[in-house]
Amino acid sequence: MRGGSGQSSLEYLAVVLVVGGVLVLGGALATAPGIAHAVVAQVARGLCVVRGGDCQRDRAPCITASRTQTTDKRVQIALVSLGGGRTLIREQRSDGSVLVTDVQRIAGGGEAAIGGEFGIGGHGLAALIGGTVEGRVGYGRAWVVRDSAAADRLIRQLDAGTPATRARLHQVRLAPGLGPAPAPDVRFTEHGLGSSAEAELGLLGLRYEAEDLMGVQHDERTGQRTFGVRRRNDAVGTLSLFAGQGGRASIGHEQDYAVTVDGSGRPIDLAIIEQRRLAAGAKPPGRVGSLLAAAGGPVVPPGHGSLVQTERHLDLTDPDNLAVAAAFLRAVQRPKLEVGAAVVVSRELEQRLDSAGSAQARLYSLDIVERGVHGRVALGVQLGGAATSTTETLRLVRASARAPLGAWEPRADCVG
Repeated sequence: MRGGSGQSSLEYLAVVLVVGGVLVLGGALATAPGIAHAVVAQVARGLCVVRGGDCQRDRAPCITASRTQTTDKRVQIALVSLGGGRTLIREQRSDGSVLVTDVQRIAGGGEAAIGGEFGIGGHGLAALIGGTVEGRVGYGRAWVVRDSAAADRLIRQLDAGTPATRARLHQVRLAPGLGPAPAPDVRFTEHGLGSSAEAELGLLGLRYEAEDLMGVQHDERTGQRTFGVRRRNDAVGTLSLFAGQGGRASIGHEQDYAVTVDGSGRPIDLAIIEQRRLAAGAKPPGRVGSLLAAAGGPVVPPGHGSLVQTERHLDLTDPDNLAVAAAFLRAVQRPKLEVGAAVVVSRELEQRLDSAGSAQARLYSLDIVERGVHGRVALGVQLGGAATSTTETLRLVRASARAPLGAWEPRADCVG
């Protein structure tokens, strides 16, 4: 009897404390809307933790700077185009860690063109119209390392794994002590279609590219899998003179749709990432351009611009969120290549993302430099080839985030 009375007293005290807290909180919320948003956001985060969801998306480390190096080789024979290459991405994060991603790509398809082109160093000449449709396949690995020094070592290990680098390291006896690269934290595969259309005549060139890819990413650390669909569209205009002068402008739009499931196959996160880029640059005229070309300078001028990225997430451990996103999940987990929207996002899902999802917005400065050599002759069928490299550098300028049911706030921890 005594124990029951003590238990009842404790429960009563708890109820009194909760009611008192609600009353105090109500008064605070009535006078401070900012506090209201913060409290509601923390309650939503707490419920997410209880459900076992991924609840820290709006607090995840930002990419503060990145460097993407892409190499491509392509051969065109008759109506067939074959190509492949490698993309190495190094992303510095706001917590000091570095994300390193290594992607190998192959592509093949049909290409038809009329005319010819040739470019090397700072000089080029073209009179061409053509188009390409091809299948694309990629395989990638990613590592999260503790700091820049560890990233440097990992990249040297990855470079030593390529046939050309292995031969060079063997010749100068640098390979001992370097060791193989560690097992990756993440593996992924992707496949899809790419197409392009281009027209070049003397001074002016126009090119449009489109790509639809779908794939699966597997996190070796957690067992989580992420299914993704990506659509990319790029338009590029160039103005080039034989003397090495000219300019370039490009605009691009990319949309990524993803669903993450845990080791048991339970959906835990929906993500929609969108980025828009704009870049422009000019080749140095006259003697300056010739000197840069002789020193291995860029074929295409440096491109200076900006990239805006928005990232939205929805916690799928919430049954209401999961019900609204059912059609989206089916479209991403079992995607199909089709004309129209890559993935249909219903109005109801858009409203749910705005009301109950987390979001991030980031602005980056963008620099692009392209180098290489290319040439071909085509009269319906063609013969040609290209070997090019592109270096793209991003630096974070501004970042903001919004927690579920919260308000937008600047990410001071990302830009300081």
